Amino acid sequence: MISKGAHVTVSSPTSNNVCETGTCSYTALRFTDYCQIVVSNTGWLTAFVDHSQYLANRYIAFGATLVDSYYPIYHMHSSLAGANLVLSTFLKGLLCGRSPLAMYVKNTTASITGSCI
Repeated sequence: MISKGAHVTVSSPTSNNVCETGTCSYTALRFTDYCQIVVSNTGWLTAFVDHSQYLANRYIAFGATLVDSYYPIYHMHSSLAGANLVLSTFLKGLLCGRSPLAMYVKNTTASITGSCI
């Protein structure tokens, strides 16, 4: 598709509950490295959003009590409030990075909580 001019955005996997042990911590999975390799090997028409890191940063800032409330059943699938946070961190990554999808995001970078990485 890239040979036909498609712009591709590759995202690291979405983090699970990084606070489920009571202490919030995050280490990138090997898949994040794989995503970065793919982007570096495919050239300027690809962009990388480290969604896992953006989300983990917000979770760590919020702390275990709030983050645990986003996962009412188990560590993988969040509540609606958690899903909204997952979405906002992905949008933050698009806006902070060089993805061509950023021009289609209605929010401004400043309107989404968190820092660019």
